[in-house]
Amino acid sequence: MPDRMLITGGTGLLGADLAVFFSSRYKVFSAGSKDFDIRDIDQIRRSFNDFQPDYVLHAAAIADVDKCEKDKRAAMEINAVGTANIAQACRECEAFLVYYSTDYVFDGTKGSPYIERDTPNPVNYYGLSKWEGEKRLSDLSDHAVILRIAWLYGNSEKSFIRRLIERGNRQIRDRINGEKMEQIKVVTDQIGTPTYTMDVARQTEAILRSRLKGLFHCTAEGHASRLDLAEYLYEKLNMEVELTSCRREDFEWKAPRPENTSLENLGLKNNGINVMPEFRAAIDSYLKEWENNDNS
Repeated sequence: MPDRMLITGGTGLLGADLAVFFSSRYKVFSAGSKDFDIRDIDQIRRSFNDFQPDYVLHAAAIADVDKCEKDKRAAMEINAVGTANIAQACRECEAFLVYYSTDYVFDGTKGSPYIERDTPNPVNYYGLSKWEGEKRLSDLSDHAVILRIAWLYGNSEKSFIRRLIERGNRQIRDRINGEKMEQIKVVTDQIGTPTYTMDVARQTEAILRSRLKGLFHCTAEGHASRLDLAEYLYEKLNMEVELTSCRREDFEWKAPRPENTSLENLGLKNNGINVMPEFRAAIDSYLKEWENNDNS
């Protein structure tokens, strides 16, 4: 009988793709908020007792940066208290836990890629609440892995790459129809690493096989600005799109964004299990899979 894997945030951008990837390898329970509230330890315990997971992939979170800044209490309850509850339940049923954190635990001022031993200093409440989740998990469990991920895109319609493609198509249609074209503003002074959810799933599998524990960075290799990313995407798709470059200060964001939160997968490399591709190759793979699925 295959091992049992419970995935929290199963309807989200990452959780949904984790469920697709692991469903052929494990008996998967993909849990959303309708299954249990991660703020309620008693609800979690009942679900864990019923399912008896061997592994838990904790992807549930409030990942909307501005929403976290607007509702700090909810952000802390979900991202920190909820993570502590999951860690506690995993300890009680002896399940191995993978917690997905974020590059936004850093302030973006280092000027070079962050490694695992760099000290977090988040500039917004999303990053603060996720870092607090890391600390609470570490206090509760040594039978776990923390993976810091960044700039996720995947097969969900929520994916920012999918939105860029849709906006580009609208602009092209407007140009053809002689209508006023939608302006596509892209930030030049925000740098990170776009990372494909399915690559995160593959890296998670490699970590589970190796039985590693601890904190690891888990992003595609290399880094880019938001503008670099958009230009590469449209070039690959042969889309003639006009982009308007701008800076972070030009957007009326509620939460500040760090400038450069690119990560180095140093821990994975030191353990010889880094399977994350270069970010352009990852985008190429995503586009190929997306086009195949779209035409099937």
